[in-house]
Amino acid sequence: MLKLAVDNAVDIVDSFVDSFRGNLENGVCRCRVI
Repeated sequence: MLKLAVDNAVDIVDSFVDSFRGNLENGVCRCRVI
């Protein structure tokens, strides 16, 4: 049960980091374009 909760937390953190990186990269691209 604990391992399942940890796996879920890791998945959530991974997706959060991925979306954060995507937003960061999009922001950098926009800054370069402007």
